[in-house]
Amino acid sequence: MQAPAKLELHYFLRDKSHSMDAFVKNKCDTELLAIANELISELNLDISIETEALKIGSVKDFWQATKGKKEDIALFFSVMTFLITIPSAINSFPDKELIELQKKESKLSIETMKRNAKEAKKNTEDLELLINNNYKIDARKSNFYKQLAKYPKVTQIGVSQLSKENRIIGEEKVIKRLQFKGFILQTNKLETIVDENARIEITGPILDAGKSKWKGLYEGETITFNMKDQSFKQSVLSRKTSFSNGSYVICILEIEQEIDDIGEIKKPIYNVKTVLDEGDQYEKNETKSGKKYRYETKQSKKLKRK
Repeated sequence: MQAPAKLELHYFLRDKSHSMDAFVKNKCDTELLAIANELISELNLDISIETEALKIGSVKDFWQATKGKKEDIALFFSVMTFLITIPSAINSFPDKELIELQKKESKLSIETMKRNAKEAKKNTEDLELLINNNYKIDARKSNFYKQLAKYPKVTQIGVSQLSKENRIIGEEKVIKRLQFKGFILQTNKLETIVDENARIEITGPILDAGKSKWKGLYEGETITFNMKDQSFKQSVLSRKTSFSNGSYVICILEIEQEIDDIGEIKKPIYNVKTVLDEGDQYEKNETKSGKKYRYETKQSKKLKRK
């Protein structure tokens, strides 16, 4: 197959119109350029992208590379096409039609992109991370389709890869208006990380029932966390459990993560769900919560084996 040298972005409009709201178009361009910039940066591509003059035929934009190796250009346009037309990996609620589209397109497109990456001497592991685990791209793609979803004049969008002579390579990939919602992130929350054997050195216990934020050292970093283990918290408030220099807890720690509107990960929220053990430099003691949790876990495993 011929290597792509250009990208065509085709906005289909109602009533065969050839004009778009300038503010909507500008916001769409901003999100697509942010995706392009992230792609170029993450794959370390030495290319420059320019846009050709807007062309009639609904509204069509053309991107062309004015600098760069042919292999890098082919990789850029093939990945860019894929990113624009496949729902984000972190989207919790893509519609069924889009799921089928993703399965069909992914197999073919990923193999093509891997081949292009090898020709461009790029690490295919970096490519897969870019596709499956880049929150900046997920957020920008969501913003792009959110703009289009709010603008009823656009009925669908098509993305095509072109040769230098403007011949379409493969076929135009079209996303219909009803499918836009499948590209929009339903939540900015990421999957909660659970550390079932977290060690936190306590630097700031809370001895006031009206407050809830504790401070501690976790994996060499100072964190502020919520003590959700009510039994342990009560033990501390009633002075049955005390802390000294070097005191620590072994616990089940939940780390909640969320991205902002441009895909940057916000400051995590740390929640200590269950304190299993508490100790210091001299001794370590199992807590009531720890005994209960370990007993219930052991019984659960026995039931599963039966």
